[in-house]
Amino acid sequence: MIRPLSSILVLCLAATNLCAQGSKQGAKISFSVTRFDPMDRPAPEFMVKNGAKETPVKVPLTYIAGPFSATLRDDNYLDFFEPGAKAPVLSTGVPPELRKDLLLIFIPVKESFEILKIHTLPSAIQGGDRYVINVTSADVSIKFGTANPVLISPKRAAVLHDPAAGKSPTLPVIIHQKDGDKWKLVTTENWPHDVRFRTFLFLYTSSQDHHMAFHGISERLD
Repeated sequence: MIRPLSSILVLCLAATNLCAQGSKQGAKISFSVTRFDPMDRPAPEFMVKNGAKETPVKVPLTYIAGPFSATLRDDNYLDFFEPGAKAPVLSTGVPPELRKDLLLIFIPVKESFEILKIHTLPSAIQGGDRYVINVTSADVSIKFGTANPVLISPKRAAVLHDPAAGKSPTLPVIIHQKDGDKWKLVTTENWPHDVRFRTFLFLYTSSQDHHMAFHGISERLD
């Protein structure tokens, strides 16, 4: 399944004006966090409200942290506070269908962040699967094992399902990228195959050599 990022990408806002007096605490949610940042800046640290308690949330680069529990403001907004602050610095709405199995990926934008919200239902993203996010400026085609190639347009995401490779320790992968009217081979390689893990993979353009680069975050499933 291919998903437009516009449907799951939420611009985080400085939320002082959202934290008006009289706002009510609503439903509780469970979520995990990680981040995508090719510049490898320091990990941001926030606090979230969990009823009358505060929970620290540090957003790592190379693994998924959580799950964390939090209480939504006005039964809708998940607020992130800097330690000791009274008003949130980031705020994002969380609809009822995303309040479990929710992964938040923080992406730096200037002095703030965008948050990519992914519903990580075990039935939708299983062990051995790759959830691939194309943040390059061109179409990408990925052939994963014996499966048919999957086309992922810029700013879209798709799930590459495990092509039932048995106990094979690796799977062949062929990646092409659209260059004008032609397809250019990017890489032919083998990816590790382990059904105990699922992987969230960013495809982006390196600022150093302007070639496609990869940032992957694996999550072990129980």
